[in-house]
Amino acid sequence: MKKILWRQEELVQALGQEISQTLADITGASKDTRNIKQGDMFFALKGENFNGNRFANEALNKGASLCIVDEEVFDIKEKDAHKVILVDNVADAINKMAIYRRNSLTGKVIGVTGSLGKTSTKEMLKLALSECGKVYASPQNLNNHYGLPLSLIQAPVDSDFCILEMGMNHSGEIRNLSSIARPDVAIIVNVQPAHMQFFSSINEIAYAKAEIFEHVKTSGIGIINANNESYYILNQQASKYGLKTITFGEEGLKSDCYIERTEKLQNGNVLVNIKCMGEHIQQEFDKAVGSHLIYNSLAVLASLILLGVDLKKAQKSLATFVPFTGRGQIWNLSNNITLIDESYNSSPAALKAAIQNAVLRKGENNRVIAILGDMKELGEKSIEFHRNINLDGVDLIFCAGDLMKHLYDNAKNKQGFASNAEGIASIVCNHIQDRDIILVKGSHSTNMMLIVDKIKQMFSQG
Repeated sequence: MKKILWRQEELVQALGQEISQTLADITGASKDTRNIKQGDMFFALKGENFNGNRFANEALNKGASLCIVDEEVFDIKEKDAHKVILVDNVADAINKMAIYRRNSLTGKVIGVTGSLGKTSTKEMLKLALSECGKVYASPQNLNNHYGLPLSLIQAPVDSDFCILEMGMNHSGEIRNLSSIARPDVAIIVNVQPAHMQFFSSINEIAYAKAEIFEHVKTSGIGIINANNESYYILNQQASKYGLKTITFGEEGLKSDCYIERTEKLQNGNVLVNIKCMGEHIQQEFDKAVGSHLIYNSLAVLASLILLGVDLKKAQKSLATFVPFTGRGQIWNLSNNITLIDESYNSSPAALKAAIQNAVLRKGENNRVIAILGDMKELGEKSIEFHRNINLDGVDLIFCAGDLMKHLYDNAKNKQGFASNAEGIASIVCNHIQDRDIILVKGSHSTNMMLIVDKIKQMFSQG
């Protein structure tokens, strides 16, 4: 049986308006009729090219228990009329309800942002806390101006831990999200060139990410990456808002949490020896977890210590973490072929880390094949970013997309180019040999998953 998330009296208080009709209990929330589930509350948002009010009847037909609209809806069946609430503005209603839910939470709220790796960091933290209390985390990547409030609205009141992912592509967005979330702990995983069409420099991105600190609760903590070039800006901004900061990084000179050494276990997993806030920790990771994710786990371990949970229980759960599809998931295929699926997204720093991770797996009898799609939203420096990708250790290069053509034209060991992922997918399998290590990476819109699926199909274990 689904957990009841909202009752009628809570809606009345959150929205600040009387509701005369009797409503059913609400077990979920959505702004998209394509994924409405029985018992959901549907928010009829409007944009430049859509009007959610026109889909209220469809939402009800799919089992929505309530529709919140800001226009009169005339195609509703009489039996469903009591399930519709008219407000002045649906977007404002979402924010009101999110703020009400945040004020109702007694557990700790952790906000996670960063240019890359924030979703994986959120999922690692969720998994680690799963044995330490009732934990809720933003579903999928609901992290923008609508996504974060919707995430909060779906947080159970009795959550011991609520982990909220915060994304942005403009200055001011994180500030607004932080004002709603008011985290107890704020993590900035890193600052890297992303969404550069909206920023003129990395420093501007750093200041935008640091907006998360503006609304951290009194006595809250900021966790920042000491080895990121924007460290000083982040630290300065945290101090400006009166926050204590905990740092994670590559060494202990200025890092409160850092890796001392790593070793490979007989089962192929990695054992990482970590010093974190005075504690010596040994953390095992699945062999599918890349070095960049292990690095980000330092922020997770620092959070666990700050939250005062049973560290041994949390570590045991963290040891089971494996990357999600498209975010570094590793497939062991036939003929000892290794496929690294990084098809969900790409940016200069993320691609650099992915290439390094692939090359680290290379032995005497392996080749590294990089199949790369365009990196989007990099602004006026886009061509420069693509042209200057470091391919050290890569044996064969395939590229898809007009931007990657700038890399391909000057690359050594180039084997194939096409204008899109479909074109590369049709030729790349002919070049794959036994024991190859294959990296597939590109921005989500380039649809590099087509190539992943093709390789998996061709070299399936059986």
